Amino acid sequence: MDPRADFRACARCRRFKKRCVYVPGGCERCEKSGHPCSLVPFNGAANDPSATSLLDQFINISETSLMDLEEDNRWNQDDCTRIIPATLQDEDEGDAPVVSNDSRTVIPVLELITNAAEAPLADHAQESSGVTGEIEDRDLFPTIEDWMLVHNVETEGGSVSPINFLYDSDNMLKTFFQLPPVFRMIRCALSSLEDPLQQHRALQYYSRTRKAVFRAIHERPTYQTVQGLCLLCFFASIMGQPHIGRPFLKITLTLIKTMQLDIDPDECPWLLNLTPRQKEDRRRAFWGPYWMLMMENAISNDPIPMMDINATRIKSPTAVVFNQCPIFETVYIARPHCQMLDLIAAIKKHHTFAPASIEQIFASESFVGLSSRLLSIHSQIPPDYLLLSDSPDSLTDSDCARFDFQLSSLGIYEKSSAFWINTEILIANSVLNRPVLYLSALESCHPMFLSTQRTNVIVNAINQSLDAALRVLNLVKFFLGAGQMYRPNQMDLYPILESVVVVWFVACKMKAVWWTLLNRSGGGRELGLVDSLLRERLSQTAEFVAKFAESAEGQLDVGTTGPIRICIEAMIKEIDGHGEEVGDLAIQEIVLGMKVVSLGESDTSISATAEPKAFLGLLGQQVGLIKWPGRGEESWALFWKLYS
Repeated sequence: MDPRADFRACARCRRFKKRCVYVPGGCERCEKSGHPCSLVPFNGAANDPSATSLLDQFINISETSLMDLEEDNRWNQDDCTRIIPATLQDEDEGDAPVVSNDSRTVIPVLELITNAAEAPLADHAQESSGVTGEIEDRDLFPTIEDWMLVHNVETEGGSVSPINFLYDSDNMLKTFFQLPPVFRMIRCALSSLEDPLQQHRALQYYSRTRKAVFRAIHERPTYQTVQGLCLLCFFASIMGQPHIGRPFLKITLTLIKTMQLDIDPDECPWLLNLTPRQKEDRRRAFWGPYWMLMMENAISNDPIPMMDINATRIKSPTAVVFNQCPIFETVYIARPHCQMLDLIAAIKKHHTFAPASIEQIFASESFVGLSSRLLSIHSQIPPDYLLLSDSPDSLTDSDCARFDFQLSSLGIYEKSSAFWINTEILIANSVLNRPVLYLSALESCHPMFLSTQRTNVIVNAINQSLDAALRVLNLVKFFLGAGQMYRPNQMDLYPILESVVVVWFVACKMKAVWWTLLNRSGGGRELGLVDSLLRERLSQTAEFVAKFAESAEGQLDVGTTGPIRICIEAMIKEIDGHGEEVGDLAIQEIVLGMKVVSLGESDTSISATAEPKAFLGLLGQQVGLIKWPGRGEESWALFWKLYS
């Protein structure tokens, strides 16, 4: 007969709400940790778990936040190896996905919650930890409300199967209560952003996430920790504060290198036991941060060191289907998308400082190499992803119908990526040609002073830059009317700024003589380039940018939005012939800066002013009295002044 039959859980296991597993002389947990074990006599049916109703057990699980996860994330003091829950070691491929579409059985939400809540109890019952006595921070407790918040967003209220580009959404919902707190809290923060009225709640989750980061520093990392830190960087970016996300991104890159996430799981012998689904989840833990790194370096004047991290040894994101339900979608353009951002960063670096002479702009060897890279990346993008209107000057109904047809064959996240990859292709070409475009404003580069070859070089740069800018504005108009297909965020402002810069320069700065050589209708501001359709697009663009001008704390023009909004509105005023109004605002020059605030803090005062983020900026030009700060802007301003 089992000696434990007359006893309930020992005092220590009851204190920490752990399952008590009997061994001779006490229980397994106390024996492992070296603590004395005191078995408590069993007092009858009142204490028998079988006598407790399922509803009472569920309520108890919910109220106690399931269990003390702090102990389970500690190191084993005997063999210095982390105790990993069984469900994280070997995924049960027999489980059905959390939610299915209308053609499949939909599991009741109550059952989903019960399964997610009880999973940690079964898993952690097998664990033994040598560290006790610490209590989990209540801010990091997983709750049913957190799970419901994330579930409703991931499944659109239970109507679709959960799927996400960055991680295994189905498995995340199943193991929600076991996830690293960093992952759980920041996913709740992002879910709260889906409701514009819940931004304050999102910032509260963000504050709890930062606390979880400090805890994670002292724990052995997992690839889910990397995914959580990546989401933290993404949250800071869409809140208009990418400067705040930089430290977390640097930590993420260090973990990627340490954990060798930049090596494909198929090439790692120690990962051969992983299922295809787990391998793909690990790949996504690389691609998310890698994309964030490429974006940050493309918009920043202070790029983050690459740490020898690249995508040469990792496979592209591929589709995974389990039990006829999609777990991951294939994202064909993930690799060329990152390559395009890397190219923009290289172009930005090439334009860091002005050349010694105009001759060097015409005879730049780097320009040729960068142009070849652009053509090579462009050739890798499937035709279905390229959204090109018949004419750059307008967006017709037939264009919109064709775009809708092309996007209908793409996955959920591929549709969102289509906007970015198309605008970035166009912007890369535009910023590459920017110095040559600006030569059209110099008296010293009047066509009568140049050879036919160099005149054609400038004409080609003007046409390519202007076409790219107008096509980007066409795409902005299309995607703003695309409903749920695309949800705009603050990172969309970077290509918009570069497009308006080109339109403003051609309309207000370029010498009129160049219009006679362009072989296109219209002219400068006085000759009707800015027709009613373009004015409408510029007006829509200004309204779109203004939506992001106010932060969740009610502050105006904080983060990336501030300098971009001010600059775009000033350029549109000058295009409309009201540029002098900009000059009336101040006697001295206005140097734009990015206001950095602490997200989620009770004190939301401006903590610092940093250089604004942009793919390129104004490259030494001024809009009225407005100057764009940045590395090399002063040298370019002196260059244009010298050769004017």
